[in-house]
Amino acid sequence: MPPRPLFRTPKIGERCGAMKGSDKDTVWLYGYGTYAEEIPPADPQGKRGMVDFVHAARVMNPKITLDDGTVVWGAECWWGPEHEIKEYIGDKKVVMVKPPYELLGD
Repeated sequence: MPPRPLFRTPKIGERCGAMKGSDKDTVWLYGYGTYAEEIPPADPQGKRGMVDFVHAARVMNPKITLDDGTVVWGAECWWGPEHEIKEYIGDKKVVMVKPPYELLGD
């Protein structure tokens, strides 16, 4: 897998995109939504990997609410302003994937 791309941190309320990852030809995309806020995640009860660690440490983390209402946390994806994600994708193949554990709300 290539190095993680660097994106500008959007402002709260700004449109953003969230990706699972990419290689030179393909991007696995969770979708687009809004950078909702930066808070410690709610207790994922052992179901969300890195988010469990972030919750236990009470670390602030970007909360991204996708257009369908699903929440992904900055700790579990590559994310950035929507236009920068689209520029990064360019002509790569996009595969839509479900966010980890697909919890609605938080």
